[in-house]
Amino acid sequence: MTTESGVSDEAESEDHSLPGSPPPWRPWGRELRRALYYPLRVRGILFFLSGAFVWSAGECGGLHYVRMVTLPLVGFYIAFCYTYIVNIVRDSAQGSDDLPPFLFREDLLDDVVHPFWDLLVLLLLCYLPVLISVWWKKGGFLGMLMFVTMPYESDLEPWQIVLNMLGGFYFPMAMLALTVKRDIRAVSPHVVVPSIVRVPLPYMIIAGTFLWMNGLHNRIQLGIQHSGWVEVSIVLFLVKVGLLYTYSVLGRVLGKTYWVYRRRLGWFERV
Repeated sequence: MTTESGVSDEAESEDHSLPGSPPPWRPWGRELRRALYYPLRVRGILFFLSGAFVWSAGECGGLHYVRMVTLPLVGFYIAFCYTYIVNIVRDSAQGSDDLPPFLFREDLLDDVVHPFWDLLVLLLLCYLPVLISVWWKKGGFLGMLMFVTMPYESDLEPWQIVLNMLGGFYFPMAMLALTVKRDIRAVSPHVVVPSIVRVPLPYMIIAGTFLWMNGLHNRIQLGIQHSGWVEVSIVLFLVKVGLLYTYSVLGRVLGKTYWVYRRRLGWFERV
């Protein structure tokens, strides 16, 4: 049963996470199973299809000139997609069982522009070590720009791959901290690292899936670079649908991780 605020009665009493005890897995495992079909509603399907269409059309495989022309549109829609995932995380962290609205909640500035700047700062902080290493080893700003826009074409050394994976491992909890607190100071290591330690198994599943999906995405893009335009467009569209679905599920699980373990992660309130 669900209350008027969209919070289930069962969820209201599901904070089993006493700070001094091992984290219980059963309530979190139940939320994990529910998250798999959580985005499969009209709003979620519209999000997958429209996001995948704009994203894949903007990239157009290896057609770099087309990509440069469509970059502003793709950048705007990536900002919109990120905002939608943030809203999923935020609503789930508050115990809501409803998908957020597909379109803007209030206005363009608050719904897209500000969250997009938060995303840029968050990515910069999480991936700063590997960005510096690429700047140093790959020819300065242009090499770093190539890595940011087309990571699947970047020939990283093993130690740079490790730095990149550490940034990806750090990103989900930093995103959760920023979403819950709405304060950029919440992404600092003294906030994020203790959180990971307090919920190790759930976070390993979330971060591992995030890293695996991003790696698979890059491998597929690299593998289709020399295919025909039609094949590339179809494959990219299907891959983006799967990626956005996975991100939506991970956003749901990430938010519910805070909801289930909010007392264990209560130090967010002391940031």
